[in-house]
Amino acid sequence: RDRGRERERMTAPAVQRTTELLGLLVVLTAVAVLPWSLYQLSSLHPSGQSWIPTSLEDAKAFRAALGQLGTHPTVLAFFVSLYIVKQTFAIPGSVILNLLGGSLFGALGGFLLCNFLACIGATCCYCMSHLLGGRLVRRCAGHRFTQLQQMIADQEGGNLFLFLVGLRLFPFTPNWLLNLVAPLVGVPMLLFSASVFVGLAPYNYTTVQAGELLLQVEKVSDILSWGVVLKLLLVALAAALPAWLRRRHRRRTTSLSSAPHAHPPSPLHLDREASLND
Repeated sequence: RDRGRERERMTAPAVQRTTELLGLLVVLTAVAVLPWSLYQLSSLHPSGQSWIPTSLEDAKAFRAALGQLGTHPTVLAFFVSLYIVKQTFAIPGSVILNLLGGSLFGALGGFLLCNFLACIGATCCYCMSHLLGGRLVRRCAGHRFTQLQQMIADQEGGNLFLFLVGLRLFPFTPNWLLNLVAPLVGVPMLLFSASVFVGLAPYNYTTVQAGELLLQVEKVSDILSWGVVLKLLLVALAAALPAWLRRRHRRRTTSLSSAPHAHPPSPLHLDREASLND
């Protein structure tokens, strides 16, 4: 048994490095496929417009121009590569791509695709940060790096997963910062990827589902209304509650076990006090 544990300890860094290199390969592939797919899209529909949607109007124009192609391999390659590149390099605009995904691939297909791509892109960002950007991330994150490091150090076992899911569910969490900092504060890659897949699912489903009515959406705030934000906030609190209760119970148990036990006075001591009073 000890040999097996020792073997796992020796192979774990090699597996981690191999996985990170695979993530880097995925990023390089996406970066290479993106301009190729853009060129192919221009051949399919030579309108002269920019095919990278950065606003709601761009997404509507893309849907109007190429919506009839649907799951055409070129459209799918463009969407997948663009989503991975945006997530990996922390470029804002996931809500626009989710709307476009729902419009092109339907609510269920778009949700599964976008949620999977969000997980892949965040994991690639994790790998890039661990391989290339350690010092830069620490310098740019500043005190937030130390805060997150302490918060993660306070978690134990299953608490860490629930804590990470709660952060993803919380509407105002800077996900790009969490992707960059996570590998540098000791979050395991598998746990990180699973928390991204679970934690971003409600947000992705909400925005992808709205994408089916993309042409009727006037502004992004129509989708991410305060009602939706409040629901996401409540779900985040519900996910974080078990971890908070476990940590509170653990602290209470530790304080009780470390406190000195009060012993009842002995009968001899009581007799001495009685004699003194007399």
